[in-house]
This record gives sequence, structure tokens and C-alpha cells, in this order.
Amino acid sequence: MSASRQKSFSPDEDYFPRRARYYRNKIAKAEAALEAGTVPDESLSRAYGALWRNRMHSIVPAYSAGEAVSDLAIDMSLAGEMVDKVTPPSTGGDGDFISFASLACLLGDAAARTSARALVERSVCSDGVALTVWLADGSDDEADSMVSTPEYREGIEEAVQLHIDGRPEDAVDRLVTYVRDEWYWNHSEAAWFDSHKHVESGSFHGYWCFEGAATAKALGMDGAKFEGLEYFPMDMFLYENPS
Repeated sequence: MSASRQKSFSPDEDYFPRRARYYRNKIAKAEAALEAGTVPDESLSRAYGALWRNRMHSIVPAYSAGEAVSDLAIDMSLAGEMVDKVTPPSTGGDGDFISFASLACLLGDAAARTSARALVERSVCSDGVALTVWLADGSDDEADSMVSTPEYREGIEEAVQLHIDGRPEDAVDRLVTYVRDEWYWNHSEAAWFDSHKHVESGSFHGYWCFEGAATAKALGMDGAKFEGLEYFPMDMFLYENPS
């Protein structure tokens, strides 16, 4: 494990590793219960959904703690293998689904991206989720039909449209502006906003614009202009899954 990736936001040296351990302990207990067959049949769907969410939740603090991206790609693969057992929510805009779709693009192999796409197709999810999956596993033509995003993510929509319009340099500049100047403040109504000021609740996992990095990676953008941006997960952007 390396040093924390977000030093300016790190509450203490062990905070992020401690949060990752918390979720992994929950994962281990849930897996043991499922393997032992002690979960009632009527609770299986809920149990698998909780296990999937805890697996997703563990990745972010583990990444913030500095764990190797290649190890987190394994966690992502395990989450992808569970997709057929997860019941999607009935409403859109679920942050876990946005993270899953984005991390599938950043870390996943073809199977993980296909799982993300399948999950969205079974969901009533926001276009922001679908857009990221289509970029990871689709084409520009499909992306063109998916560029309706929530207002707080409209910078991604605009960058994708510039790319589709044949203006790749402008697309990069728009996405850089979004990640650097807009992403955090656009989420002022999100439950995690300013959570670094309330670490006693355990809800702070680090601030990462995974969907911005996923869009940049899916569109084949040069990472040079994203170098050093506070919220941009550069080593995920650069990671190439060997499988």
C-alpha cells in the first residue's frame, strides 16, 4: 500500500485504510452467510444487493488509501460477476451505479464493461450512467443518443458532444474545466459533499471524478492536460487491464 492519494483531504494516516477494512469485513461476513446458506430465500436478493454495494464502497477508500490499481481491478471484476444477482433500483441517479459504470470503464476487462451495460439496461438509471457505459462499450453514434445528463454533470455531456462534432481539443479543454472547476461544487446537494469535514460519520471516502476520467479514457483523450488535477484518478485513467 502506498501513501494516500489525496493528502490535502486525508484526516489521518489510517483513515482511508480503516474505511476500506470496514467494508471488507462486511463483505467477508456476508459472503460467509451466503456460502453457509443461512440467508433466507426471501432475503437473498437484498443480501446480494448489499454485498455488491459494499464491494463497490470498498474500492473508493482503498483507492484513496493508495492501494494498487491492479488489485482494485480484481475487486471490480468480482463486483461485475455479481451483476446478475443484483436487483437494480427503480429510480435513476444512483451514485453506486454511476461509480460502477465508470470504474468498469477505467479498470474493467470486456466482461466487466458488458456487466455494467447489462445492469444499466435492466435499470431505470440516469442517462449519466448509461452514457458512461455506452462510451466504455459502445460507439460515438450510441453516445450521441445518450448525451442527456443531469444538470450537475452537463460538463461531460458538452465534452462528449464536442468530441462527436470533431473538435477533440475543445472536448479535452471542456472536460478539464469540468473536473477542475465544476465537478465538486456541482455536487453541493450530494450526501458526500464536504464529508471530509465530518469524518466522524465515516462517510468520507475521498473525492474522485471517476465519471470524468472514464469519459476521457473512453474517448481516447491525451492525459497530459489532466495531470495534477485534484479530483482526477490519473493512475486509473492510465491503467490497462491485461485480461
